[in-house]
Amino acid sequence: MPLAISMAIAFSFDKLTSAGVLIVRPEALETSGSLMDICTSKSNTLTLAKPSVRKLSIGTDNSFQEVVDGSFNEELKSFLADLIIMNTQAFLETDDKKHKYIAVGAPIETALLNFLSDNNRVVQDLFVKREREQKLMASAPFSSARMCMTVAYLISEINNDNEKVEKVRVVVKGAPEIIVKNCISAKDMNNETVAFDEHREYLENVVSRGIAREGLKPLTIAYKDIDKQRFEELQNEHGNFESPESRAVLESNLVLVASFGFYDQFRSSVNNTILQLAEANTNTRILSGDHKDVVIHMMNQLEMPTTHDEDNEDSYQAVFSGEEIRQRMDGMFAVKLVDDCKVIEFESSEMQTKFKQLRKQVRAVYRCTPDVKELFLAGLSQLTTCAVTGHLAGDVPAIKQASVGFTLGKCGCDLARASGDVIILDDDFNSVYNAVQWGRNLFDNCRKFIQFQLTVNISCIWIVLLGGISLGQSPFSVLELLWINLIMDVLAAIALSSEAPLPGELRKERVNLKKDALVTPIMWRQIYSQTLYQVLVMTTLLYAAPAMFGIKYNLVTGVAASDPTAAY
Repeated sequence: MPLAISMAIAFSFDKLTSAGVLIVRPEALETSGSLMDICTSKSNTLTLAKPSVRKLSIGTDNSFQEVVDGSFNEELKSFLADLIIMNTQAFLETDDKKHKYIAVGAPIETALLNFLSDNNRVVQDLFVKREREQKLMASAPFSSARMCMTVAYLISEINNDNEKVEKVRVVVKGAPEIIVKNCISAKDMNNETVAFDEHREYLENVVSRGIAREGLKPLTIAYKDIDKQRFEELQNEHGNFESPESRAVLESNLVLVASFGFYDQFRSSVNNTILQLAEANTNTRILSGDHKDVVIHMMNQLEMPTTHDEDNEDSYQAVFSGEEIRQRMDGMFAVKLVDDCKVIEFESSEMQTKFKQLRKQVRAVYRCTPDVKELFLAGLSQLTTCAVTGHLAGDVPAIKQASVGFTLGKCGCDLARASGDVIILDDDFNSVYNAVQWGRNLFDNCRKFIQFQLTVNISCIWIVLLGGISLGQSPFSVLELLWINLIMDVLAAIALSSEAPLPGELRKERVNLKKDALVTPIMWRQIYSQTLYQVLVMTTLLYAAPAMFGIKYNLVTGVAASDPTAAY
């Protein structure tokens, strides 16, 4: 049995690696076969991770510009390009094969650089300008909790009196609902700054209706200028803007510049994969940081239920915001430290019952923050076997709470990959399906080996005991028994453990490692029937073979009459 299990795991590991799945923790493959819930985000796993700018809205204008060669002010185009270059962590590399620059970095940031290139902006010159003429004064990198990224650069400009003036330009980009509410003015189509206080109307008309409801990921860019001396005073007062509260000083009183809509195509196999998992009693839940309307559009595209009523804006019973989930889970969990490890448990059985009710309702969570994802996975893992996909450092707590943590090999950061149990080398959600399929196949192959072993062993033991009792000696010699055992163990282990699952088929019954019996009633029926058949055949041959085939030998001594020295 250990040989069969070891060979099955080794064979599965080899096949899965060829299919783009690297198993880091061996137990993860077995656990994958029993997964009931798989939580995933939209970016990278469900999509191709190749976003492009599909829509652009300038300032307070409710209309959308042409993405390439838009008709708005040239000075505003240059200004927008400068803001994009200031607030980016992407960079350019030379492609030796194509002999041109390519953008490298996070997908959204590379999409913005490609947008500039498509609009005939010399991106490499803009980077040179940033490094030579501007100085970074402060920065706050993007995080899933803040949903924005902020930088402050010292720049020099010539004023109306032809004098050189130094000032600090703060550039903020991120989720529209975070940035727009902090804007007090906006750019118009002529690059003029105008008053802006219609926050709700902008979010509804431009962001939600114009961008998100078409399945495009919205992103807003805003800025403000601060006198250099005043900035240094604020920097000293607020400890270099290290805390979230101090960063709010930088991210207030902004000037709205533009909102983008990014299109990222779904992978071709996603719909079929989610459907097959559902038919195999494995749920797929969406835990995304995207806008609400983007998540709803995505679920409609993937044919996942949202229980949406067009006449009722509050009827999204299957789709919740991260803040709603946080409030409903408030007080449910107790956090403990055991051997320097974070352990999250239910406060009481009553809290566990409440979470069960919540789990039945939640199919998707939008604007889901890392702490919400961690608590939700902690609750799921105590009720059932669950998995989560992640690729960012903020996903690590959730990965550690899940029964199986899937991390992305291409887009994933080193910290996420080091924390994961399984690495998806091709970043394709279909690889999760492959892991589930091979996990169930591993369990099936072990059951096949056990069934074979019990059938042959019971038959062999029966005929040996029968022969020993009735004839006074075993019908099989020691060497023959060793040969039978060799055939049973080695060849059967090789044959049964190396059997691959049928392509495109997933066994509907999940493996419950805690409740499922290793030998099922159906297996016992097959064992009994095959054992009875083999015992009848061998018993018939043992006693009737001399008469049937004209073999003359003594049943008791087992010596042929024609050759007294020959052994049976």
